[in-house]
Amino acid sequence: MSKVMYTSYMRIYRVEKREIWEWIEEQDHQHRRVLSHHEHAIGELVMLYLDQPVDRIASDLAEVSDYFLHEAKHPISEAEWAMWGKYLSEISCKHPFFLLVEQLFSKIYQQYQQDIDVDFNCFYHLAEQFNTLQNTLKEQVSRYLNAKSIKTTALENFMDQALQDDGCFSSLTMKPEIVPREYLCDFSGALPMPCDFLQNPMWKDHDYALTRVFYPQTPIEIGDYFLSLFLQEDVRFKICKNCGRYFAVMGKSKREYCTRIVENSRTLRTCMNIGAARLYNSTRAQHPARKAYMKVYKTLNSRMRANRMTKEAFTLWSAEARKKRDDCIAERITLEQFQEWLSSH
Repeated sequence: MSKVMYTSYMRIYRVEKREIWEWIEEQDHQHRRVLSHHEHAIGELVMLYLDQPVDRIASDLAEVSDYFLHEAKHPISEAEWAMWGKYLSEISCKHPFFLLVEQLFSKIYQQYQQDIDVDFNCFYHLAEQFNTLQNTLKEQVSRYLNAKSIKTTALENFMDQALQDDGCFSSLTMKPEIVPREYLCDFSGALPMPCDFLQNPMWKDHDYALTRVFYPQTPIEIGDYFLSLFLQEDVRFKICKNCGRYFAVMGKSKREYCTRIVENSRTLRTCMNIGAARLYNSTRAQHPARKAYMKVYKTLNSRMRANRMTKEAFTLWSAEARKKRDDCIAERITLEQFQEWLSSH
């Protein structure tokens, strides 16, 4: 009985303002399963990739090529394939872009099983392309997609700058497909699901979309795909005012903070949470109630220092005045009511 061969690959598509990444296992066109499913806001994956330790990942991939080229004894045992498969699976979990590692491993494993010559230098080449991708994305984000330098749209900014540098796109493997707008159940990856809705009756009456699905083969293609998407959707990148790293916004958004979790944060606070707190404190500091309070506070404090008001009376007034001030800032009383209270006390 012949052994069943499976092909594993990744696909990317967009539904509304979400980037969908899926890892597919296929026996034939009638037997496909979704092994993992990831959803991100547009631009978030690139933002996260810019932070990845790609040099270290590249070193790990080079180690795989070194082993197969110089240490492995042929024929390579199933135990060895399983060991390296697990090793590369751990790398691919660090970021969806690295699913290309598993895709390549699946390809060369099949080639080896079918006695097709395998170029085990492929992991060296993949490592170089991951480095190139990160450097290219950094340049695009800082030049063509930088929100500060865009006066009209990202596309027009790109036309002004990139095309002068002979910028061009690779041929992207994309095709129209019908995909679900969302899964009917929470997807944990623990139970792979059929991904062809025609073979899965429970999806038939659900909400679907016709979209272009991208099947990347190299990191360079991933970079071209995202650049074309960003230009189409007018995605720009800003520098977060808290952590100082780039994050994506749509059009002329006024957002100033990213959604990264703050390092060493016990409460998992994000930069956006910190930004909201800063804005709240700034708004409080500039509130007219605070100015009205400080004006009377200084007057009464001077009276106390001149012994024209007792310290006890000043302390009682100050405590009640702070409560009234906070009530005004929280809009539990109006500014006029607070000012009237200050005048009568």
